[in-house]
Amino acid sequence: MARSRIHESQVVDADFLSEDEHTTTDHSTVSGVPRSIVELNDTPLSYDDGKYLKSTASGTEWATVSGSSTAAGGISWTIVSGTSVNCVKDTGYLVDATNNDVLLHLPTSPSEGDTVGFCDFKNMAETNTITISGSNNIEGESATLNLNVNGAGFDLVYTDSERGWEIVSEIGAGSTNYRYVDRGDPASYDWQVGDFTTDNSWHDIDCSSIVSSDATAIIFRLLVKNNTAGEAFLLRNNGMTNTRVAHGCRTHVADIYAENLVVVSCDENQVVEYYGTNNGTWSTINVVIAGWFTAGGSAGGDVCADNDMTDNHLVRADGGAKKIQECSTITVDDSGRMVNTGQPKFKAYVNTTQNNVTGDDTLYSVTGSFWTENTDDGNNFSNGIFTAPVDGFYQFNITMYIQGIVSSSNHKRFDLLLYTSNGTFSLNRHVITNALAGLAGGGGSISVYLDANDTAYVQIKVANDTKVIGLSDNQSGFSGSLLC
Repeated sequence: MARSRIHESQVVDADFLSEDEHTTTDHSTVSGVPRSIVELNDTPLSYDDGKYLKSTASGTEWATVSGSSTAAGGISWTIVSGTSVNCVKDTGYLVDATNNDVLLHLPTSPSEGDTVGFCDFKNMAETNTITISGSNNIEGESATLNLNVNGAGFDLVYTDSERGWEIVSEIGAGSTNYRYVDRGDPASYDWQVGDFTTDNSWHDIDCSSIVSSDATAIIFRLLVKNNTAGEAFLLRNNGMTNTRVAHGCRTHVADIYAENLVVVSCDENQVVEYYGTNNGTWSTINVVIAGWFTAGGSAGGDVCADNDMTDNHLVRADGGAKKIQECSTITVDDSGRMVNTGQPKFKAYVNTTQNNVTGDDTLYSVTGSFWTENTDDGNNFSNGIFTAPVDGFYQFNITMYIQGIVSSSNHKRFDLLLYTSNGTFSLNRHVITNALAGLAGGGGSISVYLDANDTAYVQIKVANDTKVIGLSDNQSGFSGSLLC
């Protein structure tokens, strides 16, 4: 059998025999299955299932692919939500603490350069406790580490026994807060193998049609396959000139799927770069965006909208969710003119004559089913009664026409009033003379403060004679709106 020396750090793609199979006389087949046999210099006597054989300067050894069998350069990210998680090196943890506290245990026997990443991607660190602990120091201190700012995240790199784990690539600290936006449940991949040029060069991917315009980093899921081992498909921030922080997938074995979840910063136009080697043939390059991060305002709260917003619409704060929401009813055009279709307001008129309601000093409340509404935004007016939806100052405008006055009567005055839950207000006292025989009118406006659910309606009174005064239809009206 010929000997071949394997160069350092090369991977051998071979089907190794078990120890029992090595005793078989005919090595060309074992149980009818052809075997390929490679004899290595200084091969370890035993084998380790699930690992690959790596050559070194002094011989060969069984080694584990960093992160996982499908990982490629950098950290391989995964989503976790359990109460206790045992972390492994070269892995990033997107922590979902929506429903519970999360305790993350650092690797117990780290080596220099081992890296573990963390991120509160559901913005729950200020609600539930996210704790990182380990048997080694963290930045020289024997203590636990807490993510206590919504959206915070960082990488930990192991240095030595004195300093232990060091924080690098920190986000969400100081004055900036980050929020994760979940893509949802896409039905297909965003890009596939035919969408990419794999020529050992970097090219752009424009993600602006998928992610929001304030996205600062994007989470990609990659699934690749090539007929050659060692081929790479990588992603990096647009405009970079080096590959030290590029993330992606590498085919450690030919014709076997490799997949990875990577987080890549994007530029202000939501563009990233991709790179594909061309030593083999790519049969699969599937790329889908799982979600993205947006930069919020102060660390005290998120000021990012969930989605792209409608032009000219105002926004309101959602304190419970610590984000902002679009107001569907308020717009401000480019000239500063505001329209608020949701502002409580109404206008109505009396549609039927009300006969003989006052004249003998009876205080008549103008309420009943004889009102027709011209408008009622908020549905707060009914049968002549307005009910305040919120605390505030309200403006009311009233015009009432009375009829039935005769020149021989002793009717002397017409009082127009606004009744509210907080008091009754006089709007007008009109002196009646013989010259006003037949029809007389009065009106007025007033601003009053109402508590939520307080009511307001019109009252009229004519005194000093018999009850023969009525209220004219189609001319008597009542309107109002919330001022502030």
